[in-house]
Amino acid sequence: MSQTAVSTGKSRTLRKSIFISIILIALTWGTIIYWWQATQRNVTGWNIALWLGVLPCVLLPAMLILKRRKVRVQDALARQAMPENLMTQPSLPNVQPAPALPILNAWAVAHAAMDAGTLTRMLAERRTRPRPDPELTDDDGFPVLTSRVAGLDTVGVERWLARADAACHLSAPSGWRAAFVRTLALLELLIGQIERDSDALAAATVRNSIGQDESGATLRGTPDTSGHIKQFRILVRLMIPDAFSPHEWQLALDYLTQRLPLSPDGNLQVELVTEQDDASAIAELERFSLKSRDERDPQALLLLACDSMLCPDVLANWQSNASLFGTSCPNGLMAGEGAFGILCANAAGLDALSVPAACLLAGASSSMRDHSADAPGKPSHTALDLAAHDALARSGLAPDQVGMVVCDTDHRPSRILECIGTMARHTPHLDAIQSRFAVSESCGHLGAASGLATLAAGVQHVTDTSSPVLVLNLDHAVNRTAAVLVPSVETGRHQINATAV
Repeated sequence: MSQTAVSTGKSRTLRKSIFISIILIALTWGTIIYWWQATQRNVTGWNIALWLGVLPCVLLPAMLILKRRKVRVQDALARQAMPENLMTQPSLPNVQPAPALPILNAWAVAHAAMDAGTLTRMLAERRTRPRPDPELTDDDGFPVLTSRVAGLDTVGVERWLARADAACHLSAPSGWRAAFVRTLALLELLIGQIERDSDALAAATVRNSIGQDESGATLRGTPDTSGHIKQFRILVRLMIPDAFSPHEWQLALDYLTQRLPLSPDGNLQVELVTEQDDASAIAELERFSLKSRDERDPQALLLLACDSMLCPDVLANWQSNASLFGTSCPNGLMAGEGAFGILCANAAGLDALSVPAACLLAGASSSMRDHSADAPGKPSHTALDLAAHDALARSGLAPDQVGMVVCDTDHRPSRILECIGTMARHTPHLDAIQSRFAVSESCGHLGAASGLATLAAGVQHVTDTSSPVLVLNLDHAVNRTAAVLVPSVETGRHQINATAV
């Protein structure tokens, strides 16, 4: 498959070069003939051979030499921009393996995948793709390609929204945006999965409540246990689209709070996070890891993300910006929808829950491109190389130990080539097709849920195979992020070795 793509690219380049050469020769001949007519020159056979024969033959090699020189200069500048030349895979002298963050579980709701295990199997089969939508069309009346979650029930969400507006004495709008309604419906399905798998988390909150209620009073007085009682704190963060209105944000927060399968108390905190870029999910995990790393109290983070692009308003906006996939825009986006969740905890929280970690977030890093990946003529994987190189260095994992790459690339050639270029540099032992899970190729553009979708797929793959995974986020035009997920036992060995050294 890759050889066919390379052959096609070479043929396209050859045809382009031939076409440019013909145009250049025609312009040269036209200019010379016009000059002869304007000066009324007496043209001889030698003039024809020299000006119409030799001159074009000199111009074409000169342009070829200049083009090759320009390419060599660009390659030299790119190599200088890389620290210590990434082709040699150096080790960063000042980067120490960071303490890993235990991840306990992952959940997923997406097109043709109603759990994380089905999602990874679907990505491995590489047969599921966006298909013509039965309801949504573009401005020309043609069905748009979408990854619709089949059978998504939105009736319950619409009834809840009507009751919420009535309680707030607000008049319900003539019709809620489909993106908002479907996002809440996807969140409902995700919470149902979490409720089935969160027995340990619910038990920890119950034990925490009992520990707070029982004062332990005796005839000799109440003992001072303030230094011994460990309060289990749970932080729930929901990542939603930045395009939602403040009223929709508040309704989403209320809906999540009412549907959570956890006991609401002073140690349960629910927050909304507006998605700014695809790296927000990894950044949220890093922030939690830094804040809770040295805490003796058990803490857990339940990170959720949901979004739906299957909305006439969203598609109309895409088409007005020339970003909707179609015959006139082959590099546009395909609409998708999904909801994903990840549960992680600090070391004290892992002990309190009494459950093993599915995997560990061992290292992460981010970088930014100099130019937008959507701009024509700007192919480069330097920024993604920097992020992957730094993430591997922080994890203490050798690149040849990576068993799979999970990314959010879709059908756009710029994203695919950028990811393959980084794989060729850091994981040359992996096949660029068979060893690459591309979430957006199967699920379409997931919006605010894109970053957490790649993490959920990576967590599930590590759980199933006990093999390290390199997660790459490159759907955004400029921001690039990489993270390393490793099995818990193997990461513990890495941390012990790093400490011993």
